[in-house]
Amino acid sequence: MFLRKLSANKSGFHTIIFKDGLNFIVGKRENPEEKDLKNTYNGVGKSLAIELIHFCLGSKKIDVFEENLEGWIFTLEFDLNGEEYFVSRNCSDQNNVILNGKKITVGKYTDLLLEKVFGFEKDNKIKYLTFRSLISRFIRRNKSSYTRYDKYQEKETDYAKLLNNAFLLGMDVKLIETKMLLKKSIDELDKNKKIVEKDPILKEYFIGNDDLDFEIIDLKDEVMDLENKVKEFKVAENYRDIQEEADILSFEIRELRNKISLIDNSIRKIDKSISIKPEIELNKILDMYGEAKSLFEDKVKKTLNQVTEFHNKLLSSRKERLEKQRESFQKDKEDLQKEINAKGIELDKRMKFLGGYGALEEYDALYDKLNTLRNKLEKVMDYKNLIETYDERFAQANINIEEQKLEASKYLKEHKDMLDDIMATFRSYSKAFYKNKASGLDIKINDGLNQIRFDINAKITGDSSDGISEVCIFCFDMTLLKLKNHKVNFLFHDSRLFSNMDPRQRLSLLKIVEEETKNEEIQYISSINEDMISTIRDVTTEEEYQHYKKLIDQSTILKLTDKSDEDKLLGMTIDLPYDK
Repeated sequence: MFLRKLSANKSGFHTIIFKDGLNFIVGKRENPEEKDLKNTYNGVGKSLAIELIHFCLGSKKIDVFEENLEGWIFTLEFDLNGEEYFVSRNCSDQNNVILNGKKITVGKYTDLLLEKVFGFEKDNKIKYLTFRSLISRFIRRNKSSYTRYDKYQEKETDYAKLLNNAFLLGMDVKLIETKMLLKKSIDELDKNKKIVEKDPILKEYFIGNDDLDFEIIDLKDEVMDLENKVKEFKVAENYRDIQEEADILSFEIRELRNKISLIDNSIRKIDKSISIKPEIELNKILDMYGEAKSLFEDKVKKTLNQVTEFHNKLLSSRKERLEKQRESFQKDKEDLQKEINAKGIELDKRMKFLGGYGALEEYDALYDKLNTLRNKLEKVMDYKNLIETYDERFAQANINIEEQKLEASKYLKEHKDMLDDIMATFRSYSKAFYKNKASGLDIKINDGLNQIRFDINAKITGDSSDGISEVCIFCFDMTLLKLKNHKVNFLFHDSRLFSNMDPRQRLSLLKIVEEETKNEEIQYISSINEDMISTIRDVTTEEEYQHYKKLIDQSTILKLTDKSDEDKLLGMTIDLPYDK
């Protein structure tokens, strides 16, 4: 894949025509004497060119383009597998592109490029391995992508980073994907296990407690006991009728006993009345009034005697009447007791029946309780089996990870030549910068319980400094390009790459890209500031300086300046904060 041309439908836009080999987009300053050189190069459109190429290569929607470039249509021409492609994208209709005259969605467009450029067919795609993620390795897009050699996209996970880099290095990404899936399965098992443990019913049975087995045994005993009761339970269809009859008999017996209590009370009153002797003899009356004997005449005495006799007769008649009444009460009591005895016999019969049988409602209640216990037991058993299954799967997943680790280790041993080639390619570039600094790109097994199968480390001793870090970026990018595990033939760097490089490093980079592009099998494209060549004057001979000055001049495909709006990429000044 070679870039050929970037154009727009607006006449003020500076069309960029890419050549084979070296291509420089140069930012110039209007005032050469300006000391703040860095600021005078900003805003002319060098970095915007990179954003526009990404836009034409199917990036996500860019809101600031829609808001500020209404009606603008950008067109990118490129060669791929010997065929010419023309793709246009409208800032006001970013969901579609026009590819070789045909309108298709951005999604279909990037799927096509994924297949054509990186060899992934529609049914053979791997998650996180997309055209957009892969092409970003050849045209770093953001400020942050110039901070570390393996950082290409914002918010790219470590797994996605490894997957994309490993693919471009020529490694088997299935090994990487397999470990990721195994780790995800373990995480999913752990998540589901925690959900089960939060079940409110299961919490009653000491979830996570070693006594769970004891609780299961207790539940089984309860179920067995209820099953026996249900089995022995006898249902009487007339149970309720018999129960009502028994209740009536019990009530009647209580009423009869209450009547007997009333009779007993009456008899006690009669007995008390009979025991009292109110008779008074005449002589006793006279004795009481002995002092007054002389006062009473015989006639009066005779009258008192008659009264006394009459009173005693009344008392005798009353006693006889009370005794007869007592006999009547006693007979009534005996009759009531007989009735109580008879009803008691009937009640005993019914109670004996009720003791041997039960009502259907009682049976249903008993059976419902049994079913409730059975359901609880089943759920707890399911939980226990589920936990055991989780544990087994955890163990199996860990076994699988260990087995896959051995497989990955075997893979690295069997592909030692490939790893050596990767190492040699990287070192061929890093040594051109630093002959005396240890450097390399090694690939090792990551045996942690995570989604990362391999650790890919590109290192130049001392690359904690900005300049060396940017050299590592260049060497890594060139390695991905040179290994040719894809159909990409270009590498595009922004001028940010050179901002912290010292003149010797810039010179070394120019030497490398000049050599690599001689056969015109690859394009090296870069936006640079005009001081690129002047800064290397002190580290070159005059002859070398003139050579590289001429090389940059001959390879410059566009010059952008801050002289006027017309001299900027869009032909106007506009604030496009696309790289936040």
